[in-house]
Amino acid sequence: MSAPVHYRLSTPHPERHLFDVCLSLDSTHDTLTFSLPDWVPGSYMIRDYARHIVHIEATVDGHPATLRKCSKSRWQLSPAKGAVSVHYAVYALDPSVRGAYLDTRGWFCQGVCVFLRCHEAAAAEHRVSVAAEALRPGWSLETSLPVASADGAPDRAFRADAYASLIDHPLMAGEVRQVDFDVFGVPHSLVIAGRCDCDPARLAADLAAICETHVRCFGEPPPMPHYRFLVRLGGDRLGGLEHRDCTVLAVPRRHLVRGAARSDYADFLSLASHEYFHAWLVKRIRPAALAGAPLDREAYTRTLWVFEGITSYYDELALLRAGLIGPAEYLSRLATTVSRVQRGVGRLRQSLSDASFDAWTRFYKQDENAANAIVSYYAKGALVALALDLSLRQRSDGALSLDAVMRAFWQRHQLGETVAEDGFETLVSELVNEDMGAFFDQAVRGCDDVPLDIYLAAQGVSMKWQPAERAPAWLGCTFRPGTTDVAVVHEDSPAQRGGLTPGDELVAWQGVRFRAEDETALRCTATVGEAVDLDVFRGDELIRLSVQPAAPARSVCVLESKPGFEACRDQWLYGRV
Repeated sequence: MSAPVHYRLSTPHPERHLFDVCLSLDSTHDTLTFSLPDWVPGSYMIRDYARHIVHIEATVDGHPATLRKCSKSRWQLSPAKGAVSVHYAVYALDPSVRGAYLDTRGWFCQGVCVFLRCHEAAAAEHRVSVAAEALRPGWSLETSLPVASADGAPDRAFRADAYASLIDHPLMAGEVRQVDFDVFGVPHSLVIAGRCDCDPARLAADLAAICETHVRCFGEPPPMPHYRFLVRLGGDRLGGLEHRDCTVLAVPRRHLVRGAARSDYADFLSLASHEYFHAWLVKRIRPAALAGAPLDREAYTRTLWVFEGITSYYDELALLRAGLIGPAEYLSRLATTVSRVQRGVGRLRQSLSDASFDAWTRFYKQDENAANAIVSYYAKGALVALALDLSLRQRSDGALSLDAVMRAFWQRHQLGETVAEDGFETLVSELVNEDMGAFFDQAVRGCDDVPLDIYLAAQGVSMKWQPAERAPAWLGCTFRPGTTDVAVVHEDSPAQRGGLTPGDELVAWQGVRFRAEDETALRCTATVGEAVDLDVFRGDELIRLSVQPAAPARSVCVLESKPGFEACRDQWLYGRV
C-alpha cells in the first residue's frame, strides 16, 4: 500500500504509566498483519515488547473488527479493506535506553515499544502526531524525526520514510536543558532530562571536540543532517543506544554535576564518543546479517567484535585526540580494559567470533559463571582493534593504520552497500596487500591472548603486571554490592576449591561475624596456604567450609611510556603518519 500510516500518541493518564496509541490507515487488503518488534536494533536480546500491550482493539470504517492474536507479538485483522483504526495501550515503566517510560514528570520511548508495524504497509510513509495533552507547560519534545506539517493542529507532527526509519528515532518529552553546537557546519544538540547542576558550556565544547575527532577519522563532512545526544539522568547505570541521527544515553547524575570526579566525567564522554562513532560504524556501515533483519527473531553474525570492539577502541582514543585527557590517563584507562579482559578465564574458552554469534543468549544473559565462560566482544574486541592498529603501523613503518582502514571502510560502504561476514577482514588484507588470515585466526577465531606487550613495546609503551589485592591473601570471589552474598566465584580459585558457591551468604569468618567491608582487613590477618573456616548460609541451611587463601594473582596491568620513545608513542596515540 502506498497510503501513509498514521499514529497518534497521547498520555491521558500518565500516573498509570500508559501510552495511548491510535494507528490508522486506508487499506486495500482483505487481511492486515500487525506486530511489535521483539528486539531493538543495537541491543541483541529478545525483549518481547508486545507483552507490554495491555489493551488492543480495531475498527474498519468505524465498525468493530476482529483482531486475532496469532503469536506472542503478532495480530491479524480480517476483513481489513477500508479505513482501519487500531487503538491500543502500552504500559511504560522501563527506565533503560531500550524501552519506554512514562510518569508525571515526562516520558521517553523507543519506537519498537509503541509503534505497531503494519506488514503490508511497512514501506509506506509513516506519520506520527503527539497529542498536545502529552506535553505539559514547560515541557519540550525531543526527537530526530523529521518534522511534518500539522496543518494548524495543536499536535506535534513528524514523518518517516518507512517503518524501519520510524523506529530509528526515539522520542523524549519533559523539562530539559539543551545546549547546541556545530560540528563542521552540522547542527548538534545535547539535551539533558533530569535535574543536574552541570556546566553546559563545558559539555558542549567537549562533545564538539570528540565529534570533530570522529569526523576527521572518517573524513568530512559529517554524514547526518543533524545530531542529538538525548541524555536521561538518574539511576546508577551508564549505557547508551545508537541511532542514525541521535543517541540515547542513561547517565548517573554524579557524572555530569559540576565538580564531578574526573573518572566519572571521562566515563560519560567515553560513552557519548562510543555512540557517536556508531553513526558511521553500525548505522551506515552496516553488517549484512543485521541490515533489514526481521525483528521477531534473532539475527546472527560473527562480526559484532568489529562493530562494537573497534568502536570501543576509538571511544577513549578520541578523548585523547580531542585533548580531553592526556597520554598517561589514556594509558591508565586502556590498562583497566586489559586487566578486565585478562581476569576472566572465559577469554580462553570463547573466541571473539563465537562471542559475537552467541551475544543473544550469553553476553546479554550473563549469569554468575560468565567470567569463567565467555568473553566480551566489546572489551576484547577493543584490544584486538588495538593490536591490529599497531600491527598495521609496524608492518608499514607508520604508512598504514586502523585509521586508514576505517576511512576506506567508510568510502566503500557509505552509499549503503552492506558488509559481508568477511568484508572487514578482506578489506584489511587488500590494504596491506597480503593475507591477514593468520592474524584474524589467532585474534578473532582463536582463544589465545593477543601479544599486546610485544605490539606496545614496539610503539614505546611497556606493559607490567602487579597484584590486584591490597591484602597478602586471596580468596577468588566477589560479593554483591552492599551485601555478604557471593556473586562470582572465579575458576580454580581458593574459594572454588573450598566449595564456596555463588549465592552463598557468608556470615562468619573464623567464627566471627563477617561484614563485607571487613573483607580486606580479614584477609590481611590470614596466612597464604593456611585454612580459614567460613560459615555460610546456602539457602536456609548453615554450613561450614574450609578455604585456603592463596597469593593474589598479578592481574592488574600497568602501561607506561618508555623514556625517549615519546615520538613513536605519539605517532600511534595521535594518529600521526
